[in-house]
Amino acid sequence: MSQLNEQWARNIISRFDPSFQPRWEVFDAFVEELANSSRRCLNIGSGIYEDPDFSLNFRLIIDTDIMYTVDTAHRKIPFVQSDLYHLPFQNDTFDVVLLRFVVEHLKHPQPAFQEIGRILSRKGKVVIITTNLISPFIWLAKLLPYGLRKLIMKKIYRVAEEDVFPTYHRLNTRRHIKKLEPHFTIRRWQYLQDANWNRRWLFVLLFAFHLKIKWLGLYALRSNFITVLEKSNSS
Repeated sequence: MSQLNEQWARNIISRFDPSFQPRWEVFDAFVEELANSSRRCLNIGSGIYEDPDFSLNFRLIIDTDIMYTVDTAHRKIPFVQSDLYHLPFQNDTFDVVLLRFVVEHLKHPQPAFQEIGRILSRKGKVVIITTNLISPFIWLAKLLPYGLRKLIMKKIYRVAEEDVFPTYHRLNTRRHIKKLEPHFTIRRWQYLQDANWNRRWLFVLLFAFHLKIKWLGLYALRSNFITVLEKSNSS
């Protein structure tokens, strides 16, 4: 069913906005631009299941998550269970850090990014994709009780229960991200609209919203953003 929905959705995309890219494709493209055989990459909040499409040209890739996976023997990408606030790596170990839908869950973002800065090499990059608190889809959902939001994620978006965590949204606007200065500098920024096709009616709703705000030029209302931060020399 998901493959049929995807083909159906991509047909609509190609008809009404061929330039539209799903957010995960944009994320992969951003990361691929940073990948080379001399760089080491840490994928924080990777989840316990390895992403089979995540094969990039890095010297080393390590997945890490607070949750534990027992399936370490069959993983192509090494997995280390760790807390973001206490990463078990030496200073200046990695050149690129990936945060896919992680920062919205950070209750204390400043110490988390101090730790990320510690393990990053000089001028290391952080690629963040997350929800955009300015988007009506996000701030309206934030008004709901956590239990109801969790139910929506499970039932409507079909997110597995083990992948649903409390959200704090303390780094989910450009103004919030700029508070990481002078330790990190914004190098790239792009607003993205989700186009979830798990359910066709949901895709129609989200894609119609995308078309409307694109026509109005209100890109900052899209449901997600992606940014690349660079570690400052002073860090």
